[in-house]
Order: sequence, then C-alpha cells, then structure tokens
Amino acid sequence: MALEYVIESNTKTNKSFIHNRPVRQMRVSQFKTNMQKSIRRLRKSKNLTQRQLGNILGVDQATISNFESGKTIMTLDLAYELILVFGCDFYVECDLSGIMSLPKAS
Repeated sequence: MALEYVIESNTKTNKSFIHNRPVRQMRVSQFKTNMQKSIRRLRKSKNLTQRQLGNILGVDQATISNFESGKTIMTLDLAYELILVFGCDFYVECDLSGIMSLPKAS
C-alpha cells in the first residue's frame, strides 16, 4: 500500500503529524528498524556476542536476537540502559524532517 501523504514544510507547525497517522506510523516503523540496526552495530563494534550484551542488560541471548531481528521491540528502560552503559556510542538514526519545536511557554 503506497502512502499518498505529503509532509508539510518546516515553515509550518507539527500539524502535519497531528492529523496524519499513516505518516507517523511510517516514521515509527523506520525508527524501529534503525533501532534494530543500532543494537547490532553497537554490539559488533564492541566485539560482544548476543549473550554478552544480554548479560550486561540482564536479559538472555534470545532476547537480544529478537531485538536485532525485530521480533521483539526493546523497552525504553533497556534502551536507556544501553545509553547509560555505552554513552554516545549508542545512537539511533532518526528522521526529524518536517518537525519543528513548539514555542516555549512564557
């Protein structure tokens, strides 16, 4: 199914995402895929096996395998643990085009 939605330019507000659930779902799906790649990239860059990374995070090897394959989605708690343990070495590419900061409250 092709998406026929257009994201409004950065000169407008986030309204294009507020009322456009298919585009949000597409972005979330892309983020999840990038998260899976990031977990694998981090693990391999540190020369860790899935079992070793699982031991660091307190989960088993199968859980890490499921995270990397997309069968299971990593919880925010575990993602934050990756950040705490590996710092800036853990990052997820994220497409923020079309998103603007909301004005600060006065």
